[in-house]
Amino acid sequence: MKDKALLLFQFGPVQGFIAQAETAQDLWAGSDLLSRLTEATLGALPGDAEVVFPAKTRGPGLPNRVLAFVPRESAAETARAMAEALRAALRGMAEETLRAHPEWKCGGAFLRQVEAFPQTTWAILEDPSGDMGRDYEAIGKRMAARRNTRTFDAWPEEDEGQGKDILSGKEAALDVEGDRPTWFGAMNLIKRFRAAQATFDDPRKDKDSYVAVLMMDGDKMGERLSGFKTVEEHRKFSKRLLGFAPEAEACIKETCEDKGVPIYVGGDDVLAVLPAHLAVACAKSLANLFKATTGKTASAGIAIGHVSVPLQELVERARQAEHRAKETYGRNALALAIHKRSGEIQWWGSKWTYEKDGKEWESRGLKLFTAFAKCDEKVAGRFPYKLAALLRPYGLKGTLPQELADVILAETAYTIGQTKGMEGKLKAEDLETFLKQECREHAEDFLGLFLSVAFLWRQEEE
Repeated sequence: MKDKALLLFQFGPVQGFIAQAETAQDLWAGSDLLSRLTEATLGALPGDAEVVFPAKTRGPGLPNRVLAFVPRESAAETARAMAEALRAALRGMAEETLRAHPEWKCGGAFLRQVEAFPQTTWAILEDPSGDMGRDYEAIGKRMAARRNTRTFDAWPEEDEGQGKDILSGKEAALDVEGDRPTWFGAMNLIKRFRAAQATFDDPRKDKDSYVAVLMMDGDKMGERLSGFKTVEEHRKFSKRLLGFAPEAEACIKETCEDKGVPIYVGGDDVLAVLPAHLAVACAKSLANLFKATTGKTASAGIAIGHVSVPLQELVERARQAEHRAKETYGRNALALAIHKRSGEIQWWGSKWTYEKDGKEWESRGLKLFTAFAKCDEKVAGRFPYKLAALLRPYGLKGTLPQELADVILAETAYTIGQTKGMEGKLKAEDLETFLKQECREHAEDFLGLFLSVAFLWRQEEE
């Protein structure tokens, strides 16, 4: 790339901003707004720029990062132009919102908060080596160093007696309703205005139901990208990710019987709101699809809670579950967090697959989860609670004492025998492999599997 520098441009906040939501429409509006801002930054690139990532320049699901080769002598000027284009696009959204609400009397404060929102950062590699993997790793290090040393401006304070935005907790809530204040600052008011454009039903509209928030992320994606030697390899992989998005959206709708809502599907990230009892099956299908499309594994986190649980809390819990899938279970995994009305959070997790004898096999935990979920609840519904009464006195948590494994299997076999209709439903070999191998460091997952299915049975019935 003669006379070209490599530019990495990034803006935020992203995850925290999207998570500031009371409804699924709010989640969608936050994601859509950020995609529009990425469109604006891409539109500010010069005509002779060569975009490496993302593979498309318009539409939903755009990431908040742009990687491109730009003329070396004007690289910094290009980055500044991208930042200004982003701010101009955001100002346009703010002005559109204000025009739609001429009764609001907070225009000055509103626009000041909007100007304070975006944080833009960029890094420039002036002399790329030609080895794309090495250059990608080098510019990533520069970006990390820049982000660690960047400065932050304080949020503008408008009326300290007004209170803070109840979703972000940062900016002042603005007085847009005359004598009584609203609960939101400018960015969440813009999001609420744009949420009205959503064309789907909120899965949380049934006030007596439980819903799931799913977050999925590709495993070791930075390592994969650093391994590509040429720009063309990067672009080909970006196109694979681009192809994953529409297939993932179709997968969500199909596995969730048209009741699942894809909020964000872009790159290797997925955020969706799903019916609780179909969430695990949907996550499994998405992980399989991602691997078939990219050749890489993905990890997923699911948070399930009653519709009365704030959506913002479920999104954060799903993020924690995704982290748990990667860190606790070693990636290529699922972690599930169930919020019970009692306030208790029940965790369960499993690898998607494991290797044995040079072959890849579905994990026994996932196999048992699927098999038990297919049992007749009227027959097997009491089994998890009978088993819990026998196993909880053993204090199953953390590393499984080997001397207890056979005792637990014997107790499980006894409970199966005492539950009419359960004979032959769960294979002894699968139970033993799951307990002794997959639950070796997470003993609580053995009982947690059956209790999680029992909980989901109730939600399906409701």
